Amino acid sequence: MRTNPIFLLPILLFMVACDHKPPTLPDCLSATSGFVPEDCPEGGNCSFTFYPDSKLEISEVEEFLSFEVKPGTNLVFHFYYERNDHPMIMDDEYQEGIYFEVKLDGDSFLITADELEASGVIFGRMCFCPDAGYRRMQSGCIYGYKIDECTWNISMNLTATSEFNSYNKMKQQDFVKKTRP
Repeated sequence: MRTNPIFLLPILLFMVACDHKPPTLPDCLSATSGFVPEDCPEGGNCSFTFYPDSKLEISEVEEFLSFEVKPGTNLVFHFYYERNDHPMIMDDEYQEGIYFEVKLDGDSFLITADELEASGVIFGRMCFCPDAGYRRMQSGCIYGYKIDECTWNISMNLTATSEFNSYNKMKQQDFVKKTRP
């Protein structure tokens, strides 16, 4: 019995589509460099969003950073974590976030350690603690690739330091499209 090649074409296309793999991660995000993505900590909620047609405006006065997400031509990505509040404990609120901006030239990007400041990569802790506030990430990298119009997969391995601590944030997550805050 002879099979018509036309009938095999859809099966072949399906097999190729199912074999789609994400791009290989750069060295700064490999297991050999110590990259182990963190899950969202228990006892809280995480969100991973991006804002199209936006820009990140950062102001710095002495060592204090402030920022605003405004209309623009780039993508602004935002990771946010909020720990569940305990109603019987005063001032136990805790949130942290990472913002960064990407000028898009295709369906993927890489922000190297040398490009962190130009991309406005900032990390913030909002809490009743001595090192609250936003600071620039000093080392690491971020890699992202577009899954579809509403989703980007982002991998980040970033470090920020304060007078009191060093913060290493390793995430690998899908960021979903949202309108500007």
